[in-house]
Amino acid sequence: MENGLKGTNPHLDVFLQGENLTLAIESKFLEILSNKKQVFSRSYFKITDHRKSSKWFRPMERIADGKVNFTMLDAAQLIKHFFGLCYTQPDKKTVLLYLFWEPLNAEEQQEYRQHRKELEDFSGMVERDSLLQFRHLSYNKLWSRWQTIPEMGTHSQNLVGRYESNV
Repeated sequence: MENGLKGTNPHLDVFLQGENLTLAIESKFLEILSNKKQVFSRSYFKITDHRKSSKWFRPMERIADGKVNFTMLDAAQLIKHFFGLCYTQPDKKTVLLYLFWEPLNAEEQQEYRQHRKELEDFSGMVERDSLLQFRHLSYNKLWSRWQTIPEMGTHSQNLVGRYESNV
């Protein structure tokens, strides 16, 4: 996805575009178990358009300055997606959905608890931004919701059978 900056553009896992809404999805499975290095090229700090006044710009500065530290959540990647989406979709309602997998006993494991905490902290930083809505949802909750849709029942049961487990 083009972001208007030099260098490598961010890559989304899913990009759905309708007349009035764009839905971008970033999906994580076991990637959250490795520590994330939060890095931004200098070009991100030189942005002067409408994206600079968003709620997403300040967390980038705080991460780069070391004032905020995310280890399990790749917040830098999400912020880069924001810049790309707002560059390519400036006049559309846009939602960035962060889907993540976790085992059924995630609350018993420090890594998953830390990921959830960082996700809540990050969400609080960017909530109610006028340029991009950020949402997050676990795959377990998504599949549970799908089970209430008759046409999705068998498919969601197959997903649950394959991926829902304790680790």
